[in-house]
Amino acid sequence: MRYRPYMRYKAVSAAWMDRVPEHWAVEPVRMKYLLRNGYSFDSGRFAPEGTASERLVRIRDLSPVDSYVYTDEPCPPTAIVSDGDVLVGMDGDFNAVIWTDGPAKLNQRVCALRGADADSTRFLLYALPTPLKIINDTAYSTTVKHLSSGEVLSEKVPIPPQPELRSIVAHLDRATARIDALIEKKTRFIELLREKRRAVIVRAATKGFGVGVTMKNSGVEWIGDVPEHWVVSRLGHFATVENGTTPSRENDSFWAEGTVPWLGSGEVNQKFVTEATAFITDLALRSCSLRLLPMETVVVGMIGQGKTRGLAAILKIDATINQNLAAIRPGPCLLPNYLLHVLEAAYEWVREAGRGSNQAALNCEILSEFRLALPPTAEQEAILEHVSRTLNVMEALGRKTEQSVSLLKERRAALITAAVTGQIDVRAEVPAEALA
Repeated sequence: MRYRPYMRYKAVSAAWMDRVPEHWAVEPVRMKYLLRNGYSFDSGRFAPEGTASERLVRIRDLSPVDSYVYTDEPCPPTAIVSDGDVLVGMDGDFNAVIWTDGPAKLNQRVCALRGADADSTRFLLYALPTPLKIINDTAYSTTVKHLSSGEVLSEKVPIPPQPELRSIVAHLDRATARIDALIEKKTRFIELLREKRRAVIVRAATKGFGVGVTMKNSGVEWIGDVPEHWVVSRLGHFATVENGTTPSRENDSFWAEGTVPWLGSGEVNQKFVTEATAFITDLALRSCSLRLLPMETVVVGMIGQGKTRGLAAILKIDATINQNLAAIRPGPCLLPNYLLHVLEAAYEWVREAGRGSNQAALNCEILSEFRLALPPTAEQEAILEHVSRTLNVMEALGRKTEQSVSLLKERRAALITAAVTGQIDVRAEVPAEALA
């Protein structure tokens, strides 16, 4: 769609726009919109259930959520939000959304904005994110960035005549809905690709890709039936499992000018480990019960409630590891990359094996007892080749789709900014029924 510009413009002084149509105004938010701050509720009274009127809107609720928290604590009427309010998170990314889920209580560090009518409020929803992003990008903070009500109220926004404002809002509502539908469709496709990828990995680790192969019961819940000629046994039968340690941070001779790669548990978040977390000295290597593990060693995260526990990666460098990682060094019957696929397929089962009464954790003994089904090495190589070809096609398609989603998001943002600042004239694009 090709848009026309307005006939005449005037220069304005604002961080996110340098001109608007000549007949538009530009004013601080406080001149046209009412801002209400949230209330400091007592978190001790938060509950997982309650009535609709007791629902609490926090910063995290500005993104889609599965459930809210509730509070029966009374609050000022100004801290009650209703449909049509624009809500702004005052910490973090300064997100702005329009609330459409009925009356609710507004927590502190979230503010509500409302104009004289619904169209004016929706126009602010479209106009506000760009200046908020500029504030966010330029704000200095060593932790979480904070936004003040005064900054929101002082931010300048365009004020078109009401008929044009209605046209802009109507056009953006329709245009962004189309773009959002495309983004949702492509995002769902990416999710389906991820599900398909996992299915390929699970099949590779439990069934292979042979046709007409006689199957047998593995006796292992997560595996099910396997080809009859595969060997089912514990991991310790095919590999050695060990972990590392962290040299004392108080001993400079263990760390200063170190050259030996050392890995923390976070490194398993990358499938192929190519960089060290830190470097230790040769003295630390000799003195601290550490082994320099060779490339192609598989490492597994052993602690935590997050995704790290049970996550596996493969070393592409020689490295030492800390005590929260396990190193698995496959023997001649087990190919490292095949083991990586097995552990990915069994991720949920491995995590559950490490669920303890206090901190969830795996250990080397648990991993050594982990049972897997193993084909001959020649078949492992054939399976790996098949998986590699299949995943390469899927990953290329996924990357292309992700790029398309990024372009759609850029297009959406550019369209909104151009429309609300009057760089394009959308009045001719709005059918009369949309303004009725």
